[in-house]
Formats: sequence, C-alpha cells, structure tokens
Amino acid sequence: MTITEASRHRLHEALIEKLGEEEASTLMEHLPPVGWAGVATKTDIEHLRLATSSEVGTVRSDIDSLSNWTKAEFSAVRSDIDSLSNWTKAEFSAVRSDIDSLSNWTKAEFSAVRSDIDSLSNWTKAEHQALAAKMDGRFEAIDQRFDALESRLTATLATTLTSHVRWVVATIFASYAILGVLLGIWR
Repeated sequence: MTITEASRHRLHEALIEKLGEEEASTLMEHLPPVGWAGVATKTDIEHLRLATSSEVGTVRSDIDSLSNWTKAEFSAVRSDIDSLSNWTKAEFSAVRSDIDSLSNWTKAEFSAVRSDIDSLSNWTKAEHQALAAKMDGRFEAIDQRFDALESRLTATLATTLTSHVRWVVATIFASYAILGVLLGIWR
C-alpha cells in the first residue's frame, strides 16, 4: 500500500484522539516521511558506499589523469612562452642594434651637413666681403668721377653764366640807352 499525505494526516488525527496532541506529533516525527520501502537499510547504505567508493576512485583517477595532462600542457605552454620570450628578446636586440646604427649614421650625416653648411656660410661671407670691397672701390671711383664732373660743370656753368649775365646786363643798358635816345627825340 502506498502512503499518501492524506493517509498520514488521518493517522495523525487518530493518534491525537488516543494519545493527545503532543504525543501524537512526537510519534509522527519519528515515522519516515514516505513508506518503509523508501527507508534505506544498512545493506543499502553499504552497497551505496561501495558504489560511491568505486565512483570516487574512478573520479580520482580521472582527476589524476586530468592533473597530469594539465601539468604537461602548462609545461608545454611555459616552454612555448620561454621560446617566444627568447625570440622576442633577440628580435628587440636586433631592432635596437638597427636603431643604434641608424642613429649613428644619422648623426654622422647631420654632422656632414652642418660642416657643409658652415663651409658654405664661410664661403658666402668671404664672397660677400670681396663683393662689398669691390663695390666700395667702384662706388669710390664713380664718386670721384662725379666730383670731377661736378667741378668741370660748375666751372663751365660759372663761366657761361657770367658771360650770359654780362650780355643780359649789356643788352638791358643798351636797350635803356636806345629808349633814352628815342624818348629824347620824340620829346
């Protein structure tokens, strides 16, 4: 017969009538929640312990296998990381060497360019000074020619101006004399 919750409740009610509320509840608490078929015996527990022990052994064996596999994989990963680290270090060393070589070459090239610029600057300054001296000499010669020309023109102008002023003055006097004569006649 299957024990249901309804049949357990009826039993509890009957026990309350016969034993009282507290005693009936105490007795009901000592009964299994399901029928006795659901209660495990010592033999059931021993079989379960043996099966569990066997399963635990299998699980332990699986865990040991997985642990060994994991250790081997981590060892392989560490080896790969070490190889990659060594390769990376070698590559960075080669890159640093290339950068150092390029830096030294660049410094040498800039030094050569600076030297060329300094040489060109010095040559340009010397050429400028030579050209300035040559121009100063030519300007001095031109100034002297202008001074000589100015002196000749001044002398010629003074002579010509004096001659013209004399002629104009003489012409004015002659004109007044002629006017004076003409006016004296008409009077």
